[in-house]
Amino acid sequence: MKIDKIDFFSITTLGERGQIVIPIEARRALSLAAGDKLVVLPSPRGNGILLMKEQNIKEIAQSLSEKADFYIQKSKKLQQKLDDVKN
Repeated sequence: MKIDKIDFFSITTLGERGQIVIPIEARRALSLAAGDKLVVLPSPRGNGILLMKEQNIKEIAQSLSEKADFYIQKSKKLQQKLDDVKN
């Protein structure tokens, strides 16, 4: 099952204790298993929630951190070159 071709898995119901069942199709397509930790995020418009594997969030954070470090170093080098040209 290709994720980029899926628009909708199914509808689920929120239980009395705030629990939901993630449909089997979604669990299979997203490689979710019992015990996986999911991060609950507000949707971009604030009208729903998004669930992401904790490990995926960690990987995204690490990638962003590495990119930020790269651009900080580039910026420092550029600033140094500009300072050298001024002097």
